[in-house]
Amino acid sequence: MKRLGLVIGAPFAALSLIGLAAGDPRGAAELSRADAICIAAFLTAVGVAVIAWRGGGARSGWWLPPTVIVAISGGVCGWIAAAEFTYQPDVPVRLMQMPARALYMVAATALGMALPALGLTALASLLTPRGTART
Repeated sequence: MKRLGLVIGAPFAALSLIGLAAGDPRGAAELSRADAICIAAFLTAVGVAVIAWRGGGARSGWWLPPTVIVAISGGVCGWIAAAEFTYQPDVPVRLMQMPARALYMVAATALGMALPALGLTALASLLTPRGTART
């Protein structure tokens, strides 16, 4: 349960900080600012994947790249889904004007990062033979 809370709580906290500090990349005045926001979210997804990979049972290192890929893909899918479900995919989220929508966007993106990574690491734990060393 501790691992689940960490893997879900870490991206939620990181994405909240990114949103508070930099905002929505769709509302950025400059493309370089939008790039910086997206790179920060990308690094958050990589960090979530590493936490999920290291947090469980014994598994080999070759499970890390697929875990990173599913965390990044899940984060992007969560963000896109949240933007589409609000029926305003082209309107940037403003925290002061739409706090519930901002929370929904952060939650969907964080869960999109965390849940696929957790699922893959759980699968890796099932497929890794018992008694093998961590590499």
